[in-house]
Amino acid sequence: MTDQGWYQRAPDAIVPVGVAGHRVMTYSYGTSPHVLLLLNGGPGISCDYLREPMIRMVDAGYRVVTFDQLGTGKSDR
Repeated sequence: MTDQGWYQRAPDAIVPVGVAGHRVMTYSYGTSPHVLLLLNGGPGISCDYLREPMIRMVDAGYRVVTFDQLGTGKSDR
């Protein structure tokens, strides 16, 4: 994989989740039964900046689930 190959990897699933009348976009990478929930920092930044460590965890045998906080990325503003 190239140095930037991790950034180009698409999620295996994108699922919108309703939270208090708003839509939060969730992303799942990998298919392992061993799931890690990744909570990104913020505020005001999407989860994209953590894609490299997410993919490394998928390559290590985990499924990683993360989301864009409200007001960031593809979640409602």
